[in-house]
Amino acid sequence: MKKLVVLLSVLSVLTLNVSATKYTVTISGLAYSPVLLSAHIGDTVTINGSVSHPLLQVSKATWVANGTTALAGGFGPVTKNVTFTISSADTIYYICVDHVQYGMKGSIAVAKLSGIPETPVEAFSVSLFPNPVSSTATVKMTATGNNQVKISVYSINGQLEKDLTPELTILNGDYYCQFDATRLASGNHIIMATDGTKRTVKKFEIIR
Repeated sequence: MKKLVVLLSVLSVLTLNVSATKYTVTISGLAYSPVLLSAHIGDTVTINGSVSHPLLQVSKATWVANGTTALAGGFGPVTKNVTFTISSADTIYYICVDHVQYGMKGSIAVAKLSGIPETPVEAFSVSLFPNPVSSTATVKMTATGNNQVKISVYSINGQLEKDLTPELTILNGDYYCQFDATRLASGNHIIMATDGTKRTVKKFEIIR
């Protein structure tokens, strides 16, 4: 078994501050608009649903076949709007149960965190130390004046690994949390912090 090595260092990692985006998919006749939406992890999406257009999340195979089998763990069928924050890089497929045979269906293509294309903007400061980390790390997020703070750990390909939000504490208006990295794989990972409007993404490394 490899010996655990703890390396204390200043934060010398790539930091990307980007604006989280809110999208709404509306109903136009027997179609969704837009039919295909491109979004990123951390973005919030609202899909319109109604009694006349019950909304259901499905698998890709069901979507292609114009079927109505619900995706296990997905949303629907519901007769109202559905709002959610994207947390993984998987494409999301959904249909109108009553009109899928007429082509009333849509999808959301989700870009991976490792390839965020947005232009960097000023958001807020997030730091993680030590970095690299071998066991326990501390995350600090500066106060933003917004009470919708969420902090999560993702793999480098955009898969949610740990939600740190329940572990947050507040000191002098700033947010702190600690997390155990021993159960995560060695290599690069990502911390994403959002205040409900903007987000900061920071790469860090786990070593063994």
